[in-house]
Amino acid sequence: MPRIVSVALLLSILTSACRNGDPWGEDGNVVLPTDTGTLADADRDGFNVEEDCNDNDSSIYPGAEEICDTVDNNCDGQVDEDVGFWLYIDADGDGFGDENIEPFASCDDLPGYEHSGGDCDDSRADVYPDAPEQCDGVDNDCDAAVDENVQSIWYADQDGDGFGDTDSEIEDCDPPSGYVANDRDCNDDDTTIHPDADEVCDTLDNDCNGLTDDNPIDAQLFYSDGDGDGFGDPTMGESHCEAPSGMVTDSRDCDDADATVHPDATEICDEVDNDCDGLVDDDDSNVMGDTWYGDADGDGYGGDTFQVMACNQPSAYVANAEDCDDLNPDIHPASSEICNEVDDDCDGDIDDADSSLDSSTTLTWYADDDGDGFGDPDATIQSCTQPSNATDDDTDCDDSAPGIHPDADEECDGYDNDCDGDVDTGFTDTDGDGEANCVDKTIFSDDFSDTDWGDWNEANLSGSSDWNRDGNTFYEVSDAADSIVYGPDLGELETYVITVDVWSGGYYNNALGIAFAYQDSDNYLLVEWDDFNDFYEIYSPGGEVILWECISGSCSELASDDDSTTIAMDYATWTTIELSVNGSQIQFTVDGTLVLAHNYTGSTPIGADRTGLYSYDNDNGIYFDDFAVTQP
Repeated sequence: MPRIVSVALLLSILTSACRNGDPWGEDGNVVLPTDTGTLADADRDGFNVEEDCNDNDSSIYPGAEEICDTVDNNCDGQVDEDVGFWLYIDADGDGFGDENIEPFASCDDLPGYEHSGGDCDDSRADVYPDAPEQCDGVDNDCDAAVDENVQSIWYADQDGDGFGDTDSEIEDCDPPSGYVANDRDCNDDDTTIHPDADEVCDTLDNDCNGLTDDNPIDAQLFYSDGDGDGFGDPTMGESHCEAPSGMVTDSRDCDDADATVHPDATEICDEVDNDCDGLVDDDDSNVMGDTWYGDADGDGYGGDTFQVMACNQPSAYVANAEDCDDLNPDIHPASSEICNEVDDDCDGDIDDADSSLDSSTTLTWYADDDGDGFGDPDATIQSCTQPSNATDDDTDCDDSAPGIHPDADEECDGYDNDCDGDVDTGFTDTDGDGEANCVDKTIFSDDFSDTDWGDWNEANLSGSSDWNRDGNTFYEVSDAADSIVYGPDLGELETYVITVDVWSGGYYNNALGIAFAYQDSDNYLLVEWDDFNDFYEIYSPGGEVILWECISGSCSELASDDDSTTIAMDYATWTTIELSVNGSQIQFTVDGTLVLAHNYTGSTPIGADRTGLYSYDNDNGIYFDDFAVTQP
């Protein structure tokens, strides 16, 4: 609101005007004197134009009173200083401004603003200075303390029995997890100990009343055991948690002055009720004078079905219980065990299981270990009944083989299957070695001795051939090439193995192999070993193996292996090569190492119609020995 000029200032102005004549100007305003010898004072407020910050307004001059009018009234360079008031924003309308936002001076009140700051949370109307503190985790009265003087005291309940520990209190608005409002637990580590617990016999203060084992719910009655036999006098009982010395829980003693008399005692023949059952000696079925056993069959041996304890032997009772059948006078420990499926001598074993069996009552059996129904004549068994591995037949010639017995069919396997004394009767022995082909699996063999040269005949692919023998070896002596010598006709076979020992000692382009499965001299398969470098120089052990299919004299390669590390044949030494045919599978090995395998699908039939040896040799350096065809 506008300020009023002070009375003192007004009087000063009027006095000055009067000293200078008419104080009023033509416009009726007070006219202040001027001093033409000094600077002008246009508003006549006593301050010249250099001193006055507004010489057109007599209310504005140095020293004038500052009023709230947005004007620098006292010419100190400030506007409305030290007049008006500060305003603080009050966003939550609780009458206190936000102390965190800078206030500003104003001469007028504004909506949403207050003269006082101090609000520590201007977003909550329940938070301001002197607000009532509430238990809500908030500094409601802005005194920098939270929930002071409004929290409750809580006590830790570690054992979860509903009663807290007096030594573990905390203050909080609400009970934290594991805390309760009381501190009455005397042991907060044991859930069975608290003021509402039952007192029991455990030397603990279960109900927290300061007393131990007072009126426990599980107290027992104990009785005086004067004779120390473990049984008490029923007329002398007391209640305790634990048995006092000389007291027990059992009150069944009928004489607490005699330690031999009590319910667990043995009744004996002494005219005393030893076991406290009210009966004496023979009147008591539990009497331990002697044990007597009923002898129903009168053989002098009692059974265990009927027995009594008595001081004197009852009629039809004996002192033993050794009879295993007390209804048969022939069965008792003194009887002999015979083959009758009965335990005659009461030793627990019957017939064959009894080592005391009378052998004169047994039968003779023969071991049949292979289960073919025929027994070994040299392995007899004496038994009442036929053992599971024996028979009454003694004609088996091999009791380890179920396929060998008198009723078996003779097979080609190297055994006398039908036990007639002859082996493989009627089966072919091609090589005449005394064993049928089925045993040694040899279809044909030849060591190239002078006597069996007629088993071979020559057939040449090209050139000429001249084959000869050197002792038991077979070799080509001419310079002919591409020569094949075929062995005898073996018939058609799907599975067979051809082996032959070879020796190469020449110098020039040696080659050798096995021909097999042919229809005539122009149709065959050939496995060939050759020097794969084709060097016309001294022999190198490295080579390659090639499987050829030759039809009508024209040969094409089916498969090959040129790994010299696996198919090398040492110079001037004997090497064994082997051809194995199993249906369409063809394999070739050198000294036991497989170097070529091929699944044949061509037109030339697989089958050992005939077999032969192949040589491509210009210097007479290929030798063969020990040729054989076998079936695996």
